[in-house]
Amino acid sequence: MAQPEPTPRDQTKPLHEPDVDKGGIGRSLRDVILGGQDGLVNVLGLVLGVAAATAQLRIIVAAALAATFSESIAMGGVMYTSALAERDYYLA
Repeated sequence: MAQPEPTPRDQTKPLHEPDVDKGGIGRSLRDVILGGQDGLVNVLGLVLGVAAATAQLRIIVAAALAATFSESIAMGGVMYTSALAERDYYLA
């Protein structure tokens, strides 16, 4: 039986479809390690700056908690937009 001739649309298709969900636990572990190191450096930098400016423990602890909370929100936003951009790239 004869094969149908490929259409121009068939010729522009990639040879394989990329798998957006590839990576599994390795990718998640990489993200956790990278995010943890980034967050640790940022929070410690801020806490050291506040500790150099004042000796009041309450202010230092409040600054550390505020920095940790804001850093978590920022990293979550970055991961969300990164995942959307990666998905859109592969779907385009």
